[in-house]
Amino acid sequence: MQRYKTIYVLSFLIFLISPLRAQTAYSEVATYEDELKVLFDSMFLRNEIRFLRTDKEKMELNENLTTIFREALEKKESFDYPFNKLVNCGILKSPDNRVKIYNWNLRFSDGSYRYYGFIQYYHPKLNEVFTWELTDASDSMPEPETKMLTEKQWFGALYYYIMSYGEGKKTNYILLGWDGNNHFTNKKIVELLSFTDEGEPRFGKSVFKIDNKTLKRYIIEYPIRVTVALVYDEKVDAIVWDHLSPDNNSKKDDINFYGPDGSYDGFKLNGNKWFYVPEIYVVNPKTDK
Repeated sequence: MQRYKTIYVLSFLIFLISPLRAQTAYSEVATYEDELKVLFDSMFLRNEIRFLRTDKEKMELNENLTTIFREALEKKESFDYPFNKLVNCGILKSPDNRVKIYNWNLRFSDGSYRYYGFIQYYHPKLNEVFTWELTDASDSMPEPETKMLTEKQWFGALYYYIMSYGEGKKTNYILLGWDGNNHFTNKKIVELLSFTDEGEPRFGKSVFKIDNKTLKRYIIEYPIRVTVALVYDEKVDAIVWDHLSPDNNSKKDDINFYGPDGSYDGFKLNGNKWFYVPEIYVVNPKTDK
């Protein structure tokens, strides 16, 4: 009888201690969150007209911020922690609850942007969360639509949408993102994210079929004077974006004279490939960020 009492007492103590440990771990992540909020707020300090930090100040603050973020994400509890205070950081979680993306950007005085971020991946077979820091290499990347990339050589963007779909026993993730390219044009990106058996991220895959070409990602460039929507439209079960055309045919070689013409193009999944669909029929498409 004493043995059963001992087991009962031990079980009861474990029952009490486990939530306390989780609470303590969450408190540690919350402390990191408070530090990160201060750095984000300082880095994006602005008056009503413009940001106040110099490029050098932004880079110094960002270096400290990245170090603290890395430490925070080493805590396994961070995967389920919401980080709601970080309003200057985009945070996405996949529908299957296996991928979490944190990313932000800096705009510099010359009009250029640089992107930063982390990806967390829950590996179901290993029951472990892996964290990967992203390094933006888009400034020095020729023909980015043809490249398979790793976290160390990433086509930087701010992601605002994630979805998952199966390819055999593998899971792929579609990411939609925005890139403030330069003083003259912006870009929207359709990215494919997958993971190796070891849990390492891979960006890009030969799945986008368009005009007799197969691309690893799709990039839409457009002038900053216009707004271009890029969304996943559940009503037509397709990735959809504004079709761009020139103001007049004499300007067809100059992207700065292009803009939405009221029609839409898209990608629809067929088997394991996304096939380009010109002039796809869409009713009242939702807008992106």
